[in-house]
Amino acid sequence: MYIKSNLVYLKQINNLTVRQLAKATGLTNARYGNIVNGKINEKNLTIETVTKLANYFKVSLDDFVFKDLATENKNCGKLPQWKIIALTI
Repeated sequence: MYIKSNLVYLKQINNLTVRQLAKATGLTNARYGNIVNGKINEKNLTIETVTKLANYFKVSLDDFVFKDLATENKNCGKLPQWKIIALTI
């Protein structure tokens, strides 16, 4: 399973802080740290938590769990970056 590595990868490519990720997904800072540091085994995560994370990054649940996204597809899970463009009339 690749939940831990995909979570780290997707957070990194989207330039997210743990706080931003927590706010968007409901995952606490401590829980994120426990997943990434291996204190929570990937097999012990609830389907609800894994689904929230996959949905947030717009990645299929199957890909989020079973594929190493860092090597499979460099753009997979890249969130759109909104830019404010000033228009002059």
